[in-house]
Amino acid sequence: MKFLLGFLEYENLELSPANLEYLDSPEKDKLNQFTNRLLKRQFLGGRILAKSLLSTQLNIEIRNVRIEIHPSGRPISTATFSLSHSSGLTACITGEEFLGLDLERRSQRKHYMSIAKDFFHEQELAQIEFENKSLQLFYEYWTIKEAYIKANNMSVWNLKMVPSAKLSNKPGPKITQGNLNVVTSDYNHSPIEAISYMLSNEYFLAIASSPAPREIVINPDFPLPERFNLNEAKHYIFDLLQPLSDVKGSKTSTQSPPNA
Repeated sequence: MKFLLGFLEYENLELSPANLEYLDSPEKDKLNQFTNRLLKRQFLGGRILAKSLLSTQLNIEIRNVRIEIHPSGRPISTATFSLSHSSGLTACITGEEFLGLDLERRSQRKHYMSIAKDFFHEQELAQIEFENKSLQLFYEYWTIKEAYIKANNMSVWNLKMVPSAKLSNKPGPKITQGNLNVVTSDYNHSPIEAISYMLSNEYFLAIASSPAPREIVINPDFPLPERFNLNEAKHYIFDLLQPLSDVKGSKTSTQSPPNA
């Protein structure tokens, strides 16, 4: 299976008539509701990126791509896609039925372990405490969990329901650029797996899907910025028998998830 992946930096994105042509009337209304100029650019950049990739995936013109909002709050379309923003960077991926993507920029959180104790499994906590680069592992777990709930059309408040994740020795997917012949006809249902990338010292990317992709194609019109890389992939599998709420017997937390 091949997935199509693209990136767009939106901090300096122009709110020009040409870029606004990517939006339909309801999307233009939503754009005008934002008072913050950066949030306007984030929304516009996300729609430009998502519609461009979906037009390739569906083999239709961009103006015919329609995006709606799922009850979970996730944008959806005729083809499956997942979109994420963080600190000026947007990432989008298109593929098969169960697919989620999360992008996070790392911040130096003093209390990340208290967040982990609320949302992570005991074995994940033990691994974080054991690792020298514990904050890095915290973000790896966080992003693959967010990608998992997106793949299942769940809300972020269902994060406690994500099964525990453990590292696998399975290799990551092949990364190619420039080939837009996206083929996904070999779809078959299997447990959701996750691929984690450390794009730089600051950014983390995770892709959760069923099945795991064999190849990820980078759209040449929306390449990964030069200061980032997808050289090292970590493959995670989920223990589908033990959601966190069952393991700890905990209730839904009222604590907000980290806004990284």
